Amino acid sequence: MEFLREFYAVRSGASALAQRLLGRLLDAGKSARPGGARLVIFMRILAPIWAWQGLLQWGALLLPRESVFDKLPALYGAGIIFFAAFDLVAAAGLWLATPWGGVLWVLAALAQIFACFFLPGLFTPFWAGAGIVLIAIYFALTWAARRPPGAARPRSS
Repeated sequence: MEFLREFYAVRSGASALAQRLLGRLLDAGKSARPGGARLVIFMRILAPIWAWQGLLQWGALLLPRESVFDKLPALYGAGIIFFAAFDLVAAAGLWLATPWGGVLWVLAALAQIFACFFLPGLFTPFWAGAGIVLIAIYFALTWAARRPPGAARPRSS
């Protein structure tokens, strides 16, 4: 009988934990501050874009027209593998609107910017410009989300 009591206690504790986690996931888009909601929307718009990029990298790995690793330098192959994994993880973090998702995305975007310049052909220069603009928007929205609701806006001269 004691075993059943412990089993149900553990089970109900796990159920309560699952309900709290589910509640946090569902409330991710709700924020007391309008900047927080804008940041979540921005992250959720970026998530499918980064997931698509990751899937394109996986397509280059798994469905090549020719053998990718025989013709490309090792650094390009490593870049393809890195972005195939990293972009999908960053996209998941962006969709969940977690702080680690934003950090991983910024690192992935910075890595793409550097890859545009140091590994020509892996990404187009368009991605370097888009990455810089998106990172700037992300930091502006993050700053706006962290401001207290009643804070005065800075005056422009």
